[in-house]
Order: sequence, then structure tokens, then C-alpha cells
Amino acid sequence: MVKDATSTHLSSASQPSGPGQSEAFLGLLERALEAYETPPECEEGERQLMAALLHIMADEDHLRCLLALKGSLAQRVVDAMYKVHHLYGSSEGPQRRRWLATLTIIAQGAKILPSALTIDAQIHEITSWPAIWQAPMVDILEGALSSGAQVCAKKYRSRPEIRGAVVKMFIKEAIMWSTHPHERLLPFQGVYRGEGGLINIDWSYLVSQRKPFGSLSEYLDERPNADRRKLIKDILEAMMYLHHEQVVHGDIKSSNVFVDAEGRACLADFGLSRYVDAQVLEEFDEVCSPAAGLIIWRAPEWTEALFKDRFMPPTLATDVWSLGCVIYEVDNPTSPHLILEPPLTRVTLQVITGQLPFADFFNVKTGPSYRDLGPLHNAIVIDGTRPSKPSPESQAFASFGLTDEIWEAMEWCWARDPAKRPSVHELFAKLCAAGL
Repeated sequence: MVKDATSTHLSSASQPSGPGQSEAFLGLLERALEAYETPPECEEGERQLMAALLHIMADEDHLRCLLALKGSLAQRVVDAMYKVHHLYGSSEGPQRRRWLATLTIIAQGAKILPSALTIDAQIHEITSWPAIWQAPMVDILEGALSSGAQVCAKKYRSRPEIRGAVVKMFIKEAIMWSTHPHERLLPFQGVYRGEGGLINIDWSYLVSQRKPFGSLSEYLDERPNADRRKLIKDILEAMMYLHHEQVVHGDIKSSNVFVDAEGRACLADFGLSRYVDAQVLEEFDEVCSPAAGLIIWRAPEWTEALFKDRFMPPTLATDVWSLGCVIYEVDNPTSPHLILEPPLTRVTLQVITGQLPFADFFNVKTGPSYRDLGPLHNAIVIDGTRPSKPSPESQAFASFGLTDEIWEAMEWCWARDPAKRPSVHELFAKLCAAGL
């Protein structure tokens, strides 16, 4: 058991109280790091370091100093905090999340990553073009490790005015992804920095395994007779793990689900993810573009916030809404490729009615404008429009496993009041009772 004393909500922009406080902090920190870095390495040394850092973090002024670290000292702290985070037991979730949140803020402020995440020496090549897949902020490229294993490399696109925010998003995603391994989440390989040193968003890649069957959309398009219920169950298992860990995914959609050689689904993309209860990360929820994520899968409250140009972070309830939309896709026949977000995003969708929910409100030739969301806002938020249930004679019922009970579960996900939506665990139980 690790005793945690960190509950203060501070901004990384906060400054130490004065030179005396800084000197006292640096003395405590150096002694803790030197004791930890002195051979031989052992778990007892790791526990002593954790206890020393928790003591530092319990003091408001010392915590401000810790969050403002730069350079080699920041790298030593980030490396140490990343290495010892495994000491938190399964019953210490809140403490572990505060630890990782603090680690993330230090890394973001210093524009660095834990050294353990860098795999520069393992990369044989990354193909610069063409991209496997593109989104408004992201290119997914092919690559290979020195071992010959094929990988995907995710590269963020940026503009000068948002470069700092994108770097923070990149760092948060790398730490979040690497510290939450699960068999139903896409395995994270590490970070390739290209030029090394500080994170340069133009040369930095998030590297993951490449699944042979691509995205869920592509897989179902090519294999209409796939076991769709197993795929839904896999996605639910991934989401149950994340929500148990108090992690909001924030961008659940079929193009973020990949299928492996055994036909099992793995959820990917932690770009919009956040902790529910780690208040120390609150300011970094806002590094995400309010228009990030595909608008079609957004819950009404999220759509309304976007329409009113008001920031709203994703929640457990918005995840459940989006999950209902993905289940809707899985249980449906194929529709044509639709261009939903100009100019780069093409998504193949499996939809009962032959179209994505609410796609009528977009011009599929030019894509939606985030400045012209009136029809969508009115339909979903004001009128309560939801996807229509297919007829009992439809292919969804006849061939793809849709039942009245599964449809009821989807409608439960689409409750207008977020408080009336099920938890992921409740949804899983209902679908299992329906024969999932």
C-alpha cells in the first residue's frame, strides 16, 4: 500500500513562492533522486523514491516547483515517476491517477517523454507517403521495426498557433496509452522522435502494432459474415476496462477500432482521453480542439456545447452515447464511403438504413461545417432525432444479428439525459442477457 498525500489542484503555470522555497525543494528532490539512482536498483529503492516524491507533492509550494521543472532535472523526475508508477496496487486507483496526472503535467511543461517510451533505435523505416489513413489533425503512416514487424505510426499535423497544444496532446496520449495496457486495446509500441531530444511534433510518431485487417469499418466491408456479436463484446470489454480505470476515451468510432488476425477487435486512439477524477489534469482537457473527434458520434450535450462555442470535455456518458452509435454500425449492412470531414477523412460505415445516423444533415460532397451546425443541433438537441429502427425483414435482423433487445440497448445509450444512460457495465449485462 502506498500512502498518497497529493490532492492539491494546481496549474503548471503556477510559480514557486520564492528563492528559499526553490532551494529547499531542489535539495529534497536531489536527495530523493540520488538515493534512487544509486545502485543497486531494487523495489525498496523505488518505494523510498515514491514516498519522498509524495512528501514533496504534499507541499503546495514544492508541488508548484515540481510542475515547473525543465531540462535534465525534469527528465530525471519523469523517468523515475514513470518507472515506479507500477507500485500502486489495484485498490489505489485514485492515487495512481493523480501520480500519472502529475507526471504528465511535468512532461508537458518540459516537452519531454519518459525515456522508456522512446524506440528510435528499433525503427527501421517510416514511410512518409502515402498515408494509410487521414483525419483533420492526424496522418497514419506505415512503418517497420528492425525486427521486420509491421507497425503504424501516428503523426499529428499542426499549425504554429496550436503547436504547443498539439505537443501537450501528443505527450498526454503517449503516457495514457502506455500506462493502460489491455488485450482489447491496440498495443502501444512506443514513440519515435526522429531527431531525438525535445518533442518536435513535426518529427514525432506514436507507434503501434499494425493489425492485418485494418479498421472495423474495412473489416466488415470485406467480411460481411463476420461474427459481429464477438466484435461488439470486444469493444465493450475495452470500454469496461477504461471506465473502471476512470478513463474517458472521448473518440469512440469504428475507424478507431482495429481487427487482428483472430478477428478480435482492439480499441485505439487516446488523443481525446482524460481522467474523470484527477483534477490536477483539468487545464489539459482544453488542449484538445473543441471540434476534434467526429461530430456524428457526439452526444447531444457535446453537440450543443460545440454549437454554442463552449468548451466541454468528454465524459463517461458521452462515451456511452458514442458506443451506441458504434454498435449501430456493427449490426448493419455496408453503405458507400462518405466524406464526413473535409478534406481528408473518409470513413466506411456499416449502417442499417444505408447511411450514418444524422448524415442527412450534411452535404456528403463538401462535408460538414462546424460553423453551420444549426440543422444537426436542432435535430439532435431540440427535436430529439435518433436513428430509426429497421424493419424486421431488414438485413440487419435477418443476417447481422440485430434483435429487439439489442435495439433497446442502443436506445438506452441515446437517452437525452446523460444521467439516464447506462454505465458500460450495465450495457454489457443487458446485451449479454440479450444473447451477446
